[in-house]
Amino acid sequence: MNVRRNAYIEIMRGAGATPMEPEDRWFVEDADAFVREVVVRQKATAVIAYSCHTAILLIRALQAVGLRIPHDVSLVAFNDEYPLPYLYPAVTVIDLNGRAAGRAAAEMVVEHLADPSLGPKHRVLPETLTVRESTAPLKTKPPRRVKRRPVDESKHNTQGG
Repeated sequence: MNVRRNAYIEIMRGAGATPMEPEDRWFVEDADAFVREVVVRQKATAVIAYSCHTAILLIRALQAVGLRIPHDVSLVAFNDEYPLPYLYPAVTVIDLNGRAAGRAAAEMVVEHLADPSLGPKHRVLPETLTVRESTAPLKTKPPRRVKRRPVDESKHNTQGG
């Protein structure tokens, strides 16, 4: 989790954005409170859910307060599980290939069985971003207003002359 957290902070800063401190204190059952406290009060523009279940609860909580995904807030979840691709909007995911993770774990077990003196190993595996309908570019500017130009009355003189 620290690798993900640190990457989030580094990427946000690199993009010139101020990262919000990740909220580890919120649990699945607190989706409504999380949305009110973090998204509404602190004006978060995106939320990352660490599970499919949490993403579903967040969709419901965001809709309950009238927020639209992705128009008002973007949503990303970890792990591409059912039904995330089939929801509306379909949820953008950061997916760890389960097969590759299983293979890496099995290799580490076999290595440890072959040489029990090996210490603990740490392995970081690549993750894949699958962009779907639940994310949108950050709106950094208010809607552009069209400026009205003053009318040159001399060109629109309706009186003969």
